[in-house]
Amino acid sequence: MARFKPPSHYNVCVEPIHRASSYFFESAQTINSAPDDKIGRYGRYGNPTWLQVENKNAKLETADDALLFASGMSAITTTLLAFVKPQDHIVFTGNCYKHTRSFISKFLKDYGIQSNSINCRQDEDISQSIINAITDKTKIVFLEIPSNPHLYLVDIKQIHDRLPPNCLLIVDSTLASPVNLSPIQFGADLVIHSCTKYLGGHGDLLAGSVAGSAELIEVIRNHRNMIGGIVDPQCAFLLNRSLDLTVR
Repeated sequence: MARFKPPSHYNVCVEPIHRASSYFFESAQTINSAPDDKIGRYGRYGNPTWLQVENKNAKLETADDALLFASGMSAITTTLLAFVKPQDHIVFTGNCYKHTRSFISKFLKDYGIQSNSINCRQDEDISQSIINAITDKTKIVFLEIPSNPHLYLVDIKQIHDRLPPNCLLIVDSTLASPVNLSPIQFGADLVIHSCTKYLGGHGDLLAGSVAGSAELIEVIRNHRNMIGGIVDPQCAFLLNRSLDLTVR
């Protein structure tokens, strides 16, 4: 997938807002021969204003790569759809944001994807309960840490160490922010944020992000290209402003 990367002389201190949705080429040969990282191809696939934010987000999460989305829910739904198919199984923290819970337990169920919602109670080891719910069909363990709005916690590393092969560990770390938690350091494969919250910080934007390995992000990117839950350039500009003092 082509990602626009600024040329070496592109040294502005404040990233401008790139509004182009389409690009021109002198010939078909130009399209086929030009390096993917030097040109833009289509506005739904990438945008230079997005790219700076995605690079900063990846750095914050100690990840290879990251993607921006139109909202946190768009990041969650696109990511889950990228890795599950009928007959697969998801285990997730049930005391989570209500639309995340509804998407996994109701929407995906209509497409043949089963799930176990593990609710937090003070009289039990919730991390062990999540591990006990994993089966040979479990493809994703989805954790929201801290949970929204109850702020429940689970042990990411304990769960990671008991995962079967080919099972992804995805963490929605919105309410922790990268300042307080780095899920990848404890074994998470992917980290999701509603950038609307702490990463945006000013209450004036809606956006989401997912960060992880280059291989996994590429799978999600291909789904984002089809589903189309992209962030607009103005929003990316505002988010870049919010992250400017955090990551250089």
